[in-house]
Amino acid sequence: MFSLRHVAVLTVFTSSLLFGSVAMAAPTPNVVTICYDGRNGLARIVDSRSDCRREEQFLTLNGQGAAGTQGPSGPAGPVGSTGPAGPMGSAGPAGPAGATGAKGATGATGAAGPAGPAGPAGPTGATGATGPTGPIGPTGAVGSVGATGPAGPAGPTGPAGPSGPTGPAGSAPVPTLGCLVLAGGPCTTPANGDNFGGMTTLTSYADLASPAGLVGPVATVNVSSSGEALVTITAQESSNGQGCYMSFAVSGATTLAPAPNDVQSLSSVGPFISQGSAIYLVTGLNPGNNTFTAKYRTDGSNVWGYQATGCMFGNPAIIVTPY
Repeated sequence: MFSLRHVAVLTVFTSSLLFGSVAMAAPTPNVVTICYDGRNGLARIVDSRSDCRREEQFLTLNGQGAAGTQGPSGPAGPVGSTGPAGPMGSAGPAGPAGATGAKGATGATGAAGPAGPAGPAGPTGATGATGPTGPIGPTGAVGSVGATGPAGPAGPTGPAGPSGPTGPAGSAPVPTLGCLVLAGGPCTTPANGDNFGGMTTLTSYADLASPAGLVGPVATVNVSSSGEALVTITAQESSNGQGCYMSFAVSGATTLAPAPNDVQSLSSVGPFISQGSAIYLVTGLNPGNNTFTAKYRTDGSNVWGYQATGCMFGNPAIIVTPY
């Protein structure tokens, strides 16, 4: 093993260091092939690239000397004999167009061609002056009857006819007694109007709070175009000194909440039991089925100093007569 520097000393020629990848199959005169390790600068002489290890680089060192100066030109040789003719070359590109020639003499007139198609009609000419009136022709046959013309305007109203006979009297309005509904059960009207009651502690109109699920009484009637119904409410009211109020709401064809300010109510103030009734004419109802449902409230007052326990309503009833 020796360095690249030693290889340069061993060669007696002026060396040229060639870096390349050309493989040498066998040694060539004046050329030395080596495997060079760039990590430590060591090199070794080999016969071919395949002798180098993976970490080594294959190099050739040329021992040939530098080229000499050019010698003088030799004497001119004799003129050679004429060679055979070469093959014909391909055709060249077309030349430019020539100038236009002089106009020839006019030829004889040819035979007439066939007639062409008719052209479009020209615009209509202006209307001529009206000619003189011709003689009256004979009377023609009678034509068919024409369509009926539009109706003329209505004539003035005639005088009123005599009054007809008086019709039979209409049926009298029928009152409807409301019924109580408990916990979604059937709507019942006990005999003799003996409805059980309930109580409330609410200060706004609503169904009775106890027993739970008690609704009414409820009465549904068919209101005519007059939009009127007579409503009667009655009950036994009692409390420990609070004000008790019974009123009604309307649903169905008409929706009305209990009248404000208790203007349509049955009211009392305890502490005692009172039996009372109130009648109201309700107007402005929509025609059709209207349902009247009793509603209750207490004012929560305690004018007598007793414990406020709410209002009791016994045997409540509602009667509606439509008109």
